[in-house]
Amino acid sequence: MADHTATARRLHDEASAKLSGAKNPGFFRSIFSSTSAASRAEEAAELFAKAGASYKLAKRYEDAGSAYRSAAAAAEASADAAYDAPRYYAEAAKAYKAAPAATADAVSSLEDAVRLYSQAARFSQCARLKKEVAELHEAAGAAADAEAAYATAADFFTGEDAKSSASACHVKVAGLMATRGAHADAAALYEAVAAESLASALLKFGAREQLLMAGLCVAAGGDAIAMRRAVERYEGLDGSLAGTREGKLLEGVVAAAEAGDVDAFTAACVDYDSIGKLDASKTALLLVIKKGMKSEGEDDLL
Repeated sequence: MADHTATARRLHDEASAKLSGAKNPGFFRSIFSSTSAASRAEEAAELFAKAGASYKLAKRYEDAGSAYRSAAAAAEASADAAYDAPRYYAEAAKAYKAAPAATADAVSSLEDAVRLYSQAARFSQCARLKKEVAELHEAAGAAADAEAAYATAADFFTGEDAKSSASACHVKVAGLMATRGAHADAAALYEAVAAESLASALLKFGAREQLLMAGLCVAAGGDAIAMRRAVERYEGLDGSLAGTREGKLLEGVVAAAEAGDVDAFTAACVDYDSIGKLDASKTALLLVIKKGMKSEGEDDLL
C-alpha cells in the first residue's frame, strides 16, 4: 500500500509540474520549446490518471477521485486530449463511489462527464451515466434529485431508441412520484409506459405489472368511479389482463374499495401474496388505499 501511495504522489507531483509549465512556459520556452502547452497539458492528464490508478491500488479512493478529476481538467485544456476528459470524470466517479461519504463528489464527476459527452453528441454514454447519478441520489435518500435524474436518463435513452432502458427509468420516475404522493401523475406515467410496452414484442410481458401499479395509484386517490374506469381501460389495452394475478388483484381491490369491505380487500391481497410476495412499493400503495377506506379492524397482511 505504501509503495502504491508513494508512486501516486510522485506521479501527481510530476503532473502538477507539467501542468504548471503548460500554464507558465516562460518567454523563451514559449518561443523555442518543441513541446506546446497543449501537449504538456495532455502529458499532465496522463500522469494524473496514472496517479489515480495508483491511489486506487492503495485503496485511497478519495485521493484517486481527486487525481482523476485533475486528469479530466488537464485533458479539457488540451485540444488533443479533450476526448479523454469525460472518461477521466467517469473514472473519478468510480473512485468516489468506493469511498465512504463521497457521494456528492461522485455525482459531480458524473455530471461533468455527462456535460462533455453531451457536447460530443455521445448520448448513449450520457444516458448510462445519468442513470448512475439517479441511483446515487436514490441511495442517498435524495428522492427529488433521483426523480429528475431518472427522467433525464429516460429522455437520453429514448433518443437513442433504447426502449427497454427508457421504460425502466420511467418506471423509477413513476415509483418516486407515487412515494411522494403524486398518485395521479404516477398512474398516468405507469399507464403510458404500459401502452408502449404492449406495442413491443420484447417489452409486452412487463405491461401487466405496469398496469397494476397504475391501477393501485389510481385507487390510492380514493375515487371509486376513477378506479373502475381505470380497470376497464386497462382491460381494453390488454385483453388478457382480467385473467392474470395482476388483473385479479386490481379487480379485488377496486371491488372492495367500492363496497368499503376491508375483509374482501385483505382477501385479494392475500391471494396475490400467496403466489408472489408483495413488494414494498405495492404494499405502500395498498396501505394508502386501505386507510382511505376508513374502516376499523386489522389484518395479518396490511
